[in-house]
Amino acid sequence: MDYRKETNRGVFGLDEYSENLVFAYYGANSTLLYRQWIADGKKLRLEELIDMATRLICSGMSSIVPNE
Repeated sequence: MDYRKETNRGVFGLDEYSENLVFAYYGANSTLLYRQWIADGKKLRLEELIDMATRLICSGMSSIVPNE
């Protein structure tokens, strides 16, 4: 993540501390999703993991769980 922070600094157009939060959020969540996929025995195809992780990280729970 340190590499990403340095190479992508300024990409979000935010101040340094706001960007740090974005990178922390992405780093923590992507790691947790990957670890859960491993713990579950990789039952989803890799493409499904990537799709769901991208939707969750970029759009949150509303991208996965239908509104009732």
